[in-house]
Amino acid sequence: MMKKYKIKAILKSNIESHVPNQKMNVDWNVLFTEKQNIIMRNEKTPTSKLLLSFKMTLSTVFILAMVVLGFNLLNNKPSEITINPYADSAYQSTLSVSAVSTATLMSQFTPTTLTYTRALSMITVLSSIETVTTIEPFLGMIETVTGQNQGILTESVTSDNPAYTSKVILTSIDLLGTPIEYVLYFNTVSYTEKDQHVQFTIEGIFLYKGLQFDFLGKREVEETDEIIYFKTVNDAMNYVESTYKTEDDESKYTITIVENGIVTSQNKIKITNEDGNQEIKFEYRNGLDYGTYKFKYEQENDKNILKILYQTMIANTAESGQMKVEIKTDAISGLTSYQIYVQPDDEDEYEYESERKVDRDHEEEDDDHSDDENDSDRSDDE
Repeated sequence: MMKKYKIKAILKSNIESHVPNQKMNVDWNVLFTEKQNIIMRNEKTPTSKLLLSFKMTLSTVFILAMVVLGFNLLNNKPSEITINPYADSAYQSTLSVSAVSTATLMSQFTPTTLTYTRALSMITVLSSIETVTTIEPFLGMIETVTGQNQGILTESVTSDNPAYTSKVILTSIDLLGTPIEYVLYFNTVSYTEKDQHVQFTIEGIFLYKGLQFDFLGKREVEETDEIIYFKTVNDAMNYVESTYKTEDDESKYTITIVENGIVTSQNKIKITNEDGNQEIKFEYRNGLDYGTYKFKYEQENDKNILKILYQTMIANTAESGQMKVEIKTDAISGLTSYQIYVQPDDEDEYEYESERKVDRDHEEEDDDHSDDENDSDRSDDE
């Protein structure tokens, strides 16, 4: 059995082996610096995480924007804006007059009818009454724009064509009191408003008398001048363009007709209203020939008429006087024509009858033409 004093010696030796035989020196500066580093690392961690999160969000937005842009470029389709310029009364009248005038003229020289140039040349050959024939192709336009002094009614409705966001119905009244309807479907492809100046571009289709045309409308501001363009298009080489512009303190429309890529007519009209009565001043120019015609809607002997005061210089001959235009209806066919009574200042009065196209429905004409062909085929079979 081990002696008690030996056991104490062993325990003492084990304990002393774990005790350092030198005095410990603590470097308090090192400990303080390490503590500060730990604190700073703990404070920086949330900010770093927030910055990383922001970068990830920004990258996601950028990628989505590039995807949308790429989709639009692949589809080659401009972004559509839901703003409808027709909803602003400041542009309704100008846009409506431009639309009605261009569509009415465009319908007179479509592929289904005689071209404008051929029709005008035939009229000139058949008649030497050039003062009347000069204004003749524009009577339908003047009649519908005048609208019996009631102007053109503009109505914005919900579009029933999925390709276009806006639909507008324009309604005028002819000399017989019959409503004439024009329907526009379009998209607003650009719209900006700055310093109270609005600029826009609209594109769409125009439905009138069974015909369909493409159209482009836009408003621009150049310094203090306002310019509104409206272009009704049959194809790239055949169109009618109306340009509304303020010049010489007067607001005028310039009506340009282009056929087969050639300008066949360029004339100006000015519309004024006095005491509810509308006056349309038509300025004609073709080479050295020129003239001024002033139109007014009136009633005479219970008939709706257009009265015209004119001054012209055609074929080196000056002429002035007045005309009266009324509608003549054929009792059998029901077709209408213009009956024009001309009273020159220095010559005898005469009458002139002109074709009226504003009451023609081209779909009905096509149907009638098809019926005639079918009748002819049946006769041949018999």
